[in-house]
Amino acid sequence: MKKHILICTFLIVALTNSCATVNDQLRERNDDSVIYSTFINYYIDNFLDKKIENFVVSINTERPDILYESDPETISIFLKHLPIIDTDLFNSFKAKNSNSVKIQRNIKSQYPIEYLGKEQIKEFFTERNWDKFKSTYQRSQGLMSFSQVGYSGDGMKALLYYGNSCGMKCGGGGFVVFQKVKASWEVLVVFPIWIS
Repeated sequence: MKKHILICTFLIVALTNSCATVNDQLRERNDDSVIYSTFINYYIDNFLDKKIENFVVSINTERPDILYESDPETISIFLKHLPIIDTDLFNSFKAKNSNSVKIQRNIKSQYPIEYLGKEQIKEFFTERNWDKFKSTYQRSQGLMSFSQVGYSGDGMKALLYYGNSCGMKCGGGGFVVFQKVKASWEVLVVFPIWIS
């Protein structure tokens, strides 16, 4: 009898933990979409100086190579200049971005979002220039890509990498730190790391 109670208790604990993990993953996926939406609208309001009609996004997340190809000293300097990113948040971000995933198609913006997959992007740039892309998306900001979102242990901060390219010598990218305020996410700081 004790053995059956012990087994039942173990199964209940395992199922409860499994449900909690699934709920956490669903909450994070929803938060990811909110964070992507928040940043796109922030980007439109603060970085664009031209009128656009649509916003083009890569459906596949991008792994920020600076985090994986840099030596520990470079990472240390990066973190030193951005003290708002603590080790917990940075490690969460780095772990989440070890692979690429597809983002959900539920980003909300003041402009229609166009999602492009890897094959579509490849087709636009077979000749290694922007002519085909620009003729198709004449009134867009270019092509934006995102990393996966890393979260602090308490769920109150988030870290995102973005890159936006709009031509051979046109674009920029960097890291964005978000703070959860009540039930919404707000941009806390944008830290550009490249521009062309």
